[in-house]
Amino acid sequence: MVGACSSPSDPTPPYAALQLVLNEKQAQWDSLHANHYSFDFEYKQIFSHLEGLTFTVEVQSDSIISILNHATNQMEDPSAWPTIPTINEMFKLVQNAIDRNYYKISVKFNSTSGYPEMIGFDPEKQMADDEYGMTAGNLVIH
Repeated sequence: MVGACSSPSDPTPPYAALQLVLNEKQAQWDSLHANHYSFDFEYKQIFSHLEGLTFTVEVQSDSIISILNHATNQMEDPSAWPTIPTINEMFKLVQNAIDRNYYKISVKFNSTSGYPEMIGFDPEKQMADDEYGMTAGNLVIH
């Protein structure tokens, strides 16, 4: 697990170490040339209608082509679920959090494939209940 917390008293960029790991893991993922893959996804946010829902997401050419909702065992229209990211979009979410200097960022990367298995964000120190995250697992490259 790689995590960091911004601090106004720290003169170094708060996420310099995380940025290095993110770059390394993105390169590891890119080296797989995974054009067609599927994975299980869960969104985590207190008070969200998505909290605890799990999906199997199938991606081809960096676009989601199918979503299976585990709660209903029904296929979903990918356009109806714009908050479900691809693996590449998960990397972009972490990069965005670094660029925006979120208060807390925690990421666990898959040791074999490099993709983010768990992401947790707390954008602002003073804001209550703004924490959110997601998990990805059971990756299958087709």
